[in-house]
Amino acid sequence: MNFLNPRYEIFSVECFMGNTITKEQGENPNMNHQRLKQQLDRQYKRKLQDFSGHIGDTLKKKRLELDLTQEKASQGVCSVSYYSKIENNRTEPSDAILRDMSDRIGVDLNAYSILDEDENVLKEAIKAYYNDDPEYLEQLVKRLGGIECGLLRDVIELFESRLRNDFKRSRKLLKGLLPLVGNINVLSAMAVLTAAVAHNYHLGQYREALQLLHIMEDINTLEPRLDIIKNFYAFLVKPSVGRAVSSIPHYCEVADGFTKYPHTARILSLKMHMVRHLARENKAEAEKMLMCIPRDSIPSAMKNFHEALRLLCLDVENNPVKVLEERLDASNRDIWFYRSLTLLCRKHRDDSRFRKMAVEHFHHAGEEALLEKTLFHSLTLTDEKDLTGYLREICLPLAIDRGDAEYIGHFALRLEEMLKKNARYKEALRVMVRAREALDELRTFRL
Repeated sequence: MNFLNPRYEIFSVECFMGNTITKEQGENPNMNHQRLKQQLDRQYKRKLQDFSGHIGDTLKKKRLELDLTQEKASQGVCSVSYYSKIENNRTEPSDAILRDMSDRIGVDLNAYSILDEDENVLKEAIKAYYNDDPEYLEQLVKRLGGIECGLLRDVIELFESRLRNDFKRSRKLLKGLLPLVGNINVLSAMAVLTAAVAHNYHLGQYREALQLLHIMEDINTLEPRLDIIKNFYAFLVKPSVGRAVSSIPHYCEVADGFTKYPHTARILSLKMHMVRHLARENKAEAEKMLMCIPRDSIPSAMKNFHEALRLLCLDVENNPVKVLEERLDASNRDIWFYRSLTLLCRKHRDDSRFRKMAVEHFHHAGEEALLEKTLFHSLTLTDEKDLTGYLREICLPLAIDRGDAEYIGHFALRLEEMLKKNARYKEALRVMVRAREALDELRTFRL
């Protein structure tokens, strides 16, 4: 794959549904993901109706047969008001209450549980995914080796490959799973979509992540950890698509979820991403929050992220070679490693020693660092004609395709400057209109 070619393969929502629709065909390009959202929503509501209706009717019938009042039937299990809501199909009981009720009234209510054996295993997998435990997920995959468990096994393997940042394997699994999400149960569908959001986010494909989050909007999976992960990635996407304004309430919501289901690494990641949000609106506040994060609390996996935030927020003179050799972790060439290199290069593009070292590192960059690679290459071009063509044909289309607001703005402004310098004012205006339309489109999605 040529990483400098903007026509690379990505996971568009249209291809998920196995039916590409283009503007040239006179169709709405968002039609497929809207249809999928409606289908999942109907399936979710039907599931709740069937589940709660059967249990409420069964409880009431059996209680009357035994000549029990609601107070006696609920004694030691739950409150009378909660029991009344279950009987009247106004709420759904937890698994623990189902078990206790089964013992109390002498009927197997577990038969009505939404959790069949496969979904119990899937819930185990979701918990392991939330806790960043790829080893346990790998064990589950081996346990489900039979062909009859193919779908469930693939979903769990998708979780495992996502945690290991195995993008090639994740891509292969998503190609098989995503076309099925409209025809499988809600929990499995939302598990696949949540993993797809993470996959696209970590590859820098923010437009696709936005569309997937829009599909999942307002659908509760009945599995809180999965909902927390979904909200977490919705928060992470915001600064990339220029939507940092409503970050603080969203931050509090996600932080509350991590408090209920503690996860130290994700809480730290959340704080660091909040610094990134604030850096776009209030650099002084971002600097204060960054200084409140002790450096000795940063795990090695987040070292490059912390350094990128430092370069973004702190106006200090840095020796780029020293930063690269001593502060960045070259053994972990993640997205933040390459983003740190581009931040350094923008400040020290005339440092030939650093530029030579950076070129060597960018030679190993993967698809997840594609935008950083194109930005770095644009900073090394000296011929104005070559730079203008590169910005127009490669950089700006790629940034728009991926939906990265920061890079759209950066490339558009540089291209406008180059065009105006050569008195090409009409073309410069078209560039800015194109960039503005792309940014406005990203802001139409609800997060």
